[in-house]
Amino acid sequence: MPWWPCLLIIWLICPSHDFHERLLCHALAWFLIDTSRPQSTCESLWTMKITPISLLFLSALGFGLLWGVALSNGTLEALNKVQADGFFPDGRPLRSVYTGFKPIDSALTTLIAFFDALTNGAAPGPRLLCVDILAVIHCANVWSVIDSRRRGVQTEWMRQYVVTHSKPPSNWPIISPLLWIVAWNSVGAAVVLPLYCYCICLSGATKRDPTTPLNEARAFVPTTITGAFFPLLMFAPAILDWGTYHEHGYIVHYMWVTALGYILVLVIASRPGATSRKDPDNPDVDSVFVILSYILTGAYAAAVHAVWCIIVT
Repeated sequence: MPWWPCLLIIWLICPSHDFHERLLCHALAWFLIDTSRPQSTCESLWTMKITPISLLFLSALGFGLLWGVALSNGTLEALNKVQADGFFPDGRPLRSVYTGFKPIDSALTTLIAFFDALTNGAAPGPRLLCVDILAVIHCANVWSVIDSRRRGVQTEWMRQYVVTHSKPPSNWPIISPLLWIVAWNSVGAAVVLPLYCYCICLSGATKRDPTTPLNEARAFVPTTITGAFFPLLMFAPAILDWGTYHEHGYIVHYMWVTALGYILVLVIASRPGATSRKDPDNPDVDSVFVILSYILTGAYAAAVHAVWCIIVT
């Protein structure tokens, strides 16, 4: 049995927060820091080694901190009770049918019960926290969209949609943003983002052509700007008092439909059917649009976080 599940189990069954902190610090120090020679703590921070297997550890850690804590502190038990009763403690009904397929609807109902507390506005703190988190997730969404369009990782069939297969030297698949965005919206970015990075590390993507067709690169900025408004799907129904049925439905729309929204805007803005051949004299002509998209995304997330800090303080 690998060592990290054992660490996760120990972390879950021990209720002491001091113990959690010590265990986490020792695990991170052993796993991420080069201990091949004696060094101070400051030197260790400069010689941290991040390997693909480290990302699996971070994913397991994220799972423990997100869902393990929710299990240990009674949050999941409370969510299951709300799901079983069909009502929240304040009497509001919980929507339980979304697709008509019971296993999927059951999982979605638990997620909706969780997100309802962050979006219904009964307390401003949770809603502000959710806005801040979604701004950070927007960065990951844009990152995955841009990376999926690089010449070295895309195929000619269904180029914008489902799976982009890697090319030599590795046959590890790089899955398109459609699936990744749905995954970290549904399971949690803390769990899925390290797995996304793990796939990139094993794909050999850094050894392939990183450039993007110019017509698609030009579409990154409008895609970035449009995606910044997608979180409104989570909050508008509650703000406009549309009722819990529509509030819960639009939360599902955000988790699943926004992935299609990024792709749709990218396809339209890149002018379907247009092609941009690589210019051997100026191969990096697309970089200005890539960098601008990253700057806009980072500035947006930073601004949201700054506003959040000002309001909270």
